[in-house]
Amino acid sequence: LHLADSYFSYKNSDADTEDWRLEVKMVQMDCQKAGRVEGLTKIQKELPAVILANHGDGGKNFLSLSISRHATSSRDVVLPRASIDIDWVDVVVDDDWLNPLLAWIKQCSEEASSSSIPMDNVLKTAGIAVVRGYQSPPLPSLLQCEQLKLSQVDITVWSSIQLKEAEFLPVAVRNFLFFMTQSSTFTLKGAQLQLPKKVLKPRRGTVHDAVATLGSEYTAALLLNTRELFKRSSLNLPLAPLEFVADRSMNLGIRKLVSSITNFVYKHCVCCARCRRRK
Repeated sequence: LHLADSYFSYKNSDADTEDWRLEVKMVQMDCQKAGRVEGLTKIQKELPAVILANHGDGGKNFLSLSISRHATSSRDVVLPRASIDIDWVDVVVDDDWLNPLLAWIKQCSEEASSSSIPMDNVLKTAGIAVVRGYQSPPLPSLLQCEQLKLSQVDITVWSSIQLKEAEFLPVAVRNFLFFMTQSSTFTLKGAQLQLPKKVLKPRRGTVHDAVATLGSEYTAALLLNTRELFKRSSLNLPLAPLEFVADRSMNLGIRKLVSSITNFVYKHCVCCARCRRRK
């Protein structure tokens, strides 16, 4: 992972306000496995070495993050203003790097979630009341943001995945994709994904609530992105229902559904993206 020309600044004013600023000019992620080819911007016969890169058109930074924070006497985080600006990103996803990554994540999760208890610990705690020495956990920190500005996010996705190798998908999903594509490979050819610019209203709650709110705000955009994925993929699915649902998401309760999905992803899932190459 290459982060070029990064800049970070911190300022503490007399008004008990902290100003944080982070800028990253360019980002590029390379897959250094054998057989990856330099010089390609999309999946062809060979696999590109660069799997994620930003455009940088007009000298725009990949990431511009600005946060102002008020000092408080509690554990709460009070942000009078915050802004996030992200450049157009290209991603390449293929099973040559995705499957090993998912296998590594699964192995780490299994090791971390081991529920076995050594016998010595069981013997030491035998006959001792479970409430002895118990202390109530501290309340979660609250996040209060008066103004959050989010730039438009554009992502171009190129993908080529062998369905028989997509072990992270349920068998039923793989069979459905095989039936719809009539091919052993699922492909995306330059799908243009976009999240619109947002200025969120003041909100106070936990970090979990903040993530759920973002998912709810981007409901219609997520549905339209699904339409774009189908349009640029090897699937042959009707797109009109997705447009209808996206336009009427407010009345069909889709916001609540997407919020629930966001909560699940926040708790249990790891998102893997892939991006186009940049020389």
